[in-house]
Amino acid sequence: MINWNEGITARYYASVVDQSTWQDISSFDISGGSIKYSDSGVRESADLNCSNISPDNEFWMRIYFDIEQGSNHDRIPLFTGLASVPDTSWVGQFNTSNLQCYSVLSVTEKVFLPLGWYASAGANGARTIRDLLSDSTPAPIVIEGVSPNLSQSIIAEGSESKLSMVDKILKAIDWRIKIRGDGTIVICDLADDISANFNYLNNDIIEMDVQVARDMHDIPNVFQAINNDMISVARDEDPNSPFSIINRGREIWMQETNCVLNDDEKIGEYARRRLKEEQKLYRTISYNRRFLPDIRPTDMVAINYPQQNINGIFEIQSQTLELSYGGRISEQVYGI
Repeated sequence: MINWNEGITARYYASVVDQSTWQDISSFDISGGSIKYSDSGVRESADLNCSNISPDNEFWMRIYFDIEQGSNHDRIPLFTGLASVPDTSWVGQFNTSNLQCYSVLSVTEKVFLPLGWYASAGANGARTIRDLLSDSTPAPIVIEGVSPNLSQSIIAEGSESKLSMVDKILKAIDWRIKIRGDGTIVICDLADDISANFNYLNNDIIEMDVQVARDMHDIPNVFQAINNDMISVARDEDPNSPFSIINRGREIWMQETNCVLNDDEKIGEYARRRLKEEQKLYRTISYNRRFLPDIRPTDMVAINYPQQNINGIFEIQSQTLELSYGGRISEQVYGI
């Protein structure tokens, strides 16, 4: 088993993926590049530098991290998506290509829903998402857990894509999407456990060049939710909250109309939930760290570096993995 706190010998390579079987067909080398992961939109993308590959058409591909540590060996899929070759340079009989690689969700961003389409009240949220995605992407789709039903219908707006509707349903049921390295789309509940502990004593994998941003000015302490003829206002009046009305001496309002509630969620509960979501964006931390497998945006990590005044639970917002020696990750998190 790989010990990620110790040194490793690693290389990266990619494979062409059969769209029907979702299995590797052939492999090719990578000379450099990066993978970007985020908690929104198409969730991930990659840019690769390759030699002696110049397909005429786009193709499905997968990036691997091949690791050795003493007698231990592991191969981890990092990204699976749709690749295109926008430009190729030739020197004699040899060529170098820049591959632009798009997430398994990117194909759903280009498909618009017909006018009048709606996700009906009472429908299971996760199964509705699976149905929306399954006929547009060849990626496997799994549901982890039992999701809430929609408490009200969600009607497609003009130029509504399948992906934008998926995001609306996820917001309504308070769930998330994660994409595994092999391209599997996982529809699951928001993380309620800690995926990793970064600690200066026993898991010291964060580089000390850390940036901490705190911008309280526009963080709301009053949230007004409007849904048809229902209105609710949530107010932060907690004396222990740094954002509360009493501690700041002023009100900062945020309003949302046409709210989509969870199954059995009341309008007041929705307003309180959304106020907490907006307030958690207050503190963001950016840093570089060593690679750890299977940790992606929307996962939660515990960070304890007292000299940098960082101690708490954080949700991962974005990551960039440089395809270089050791798998260095640039990560941004925000405080929970």
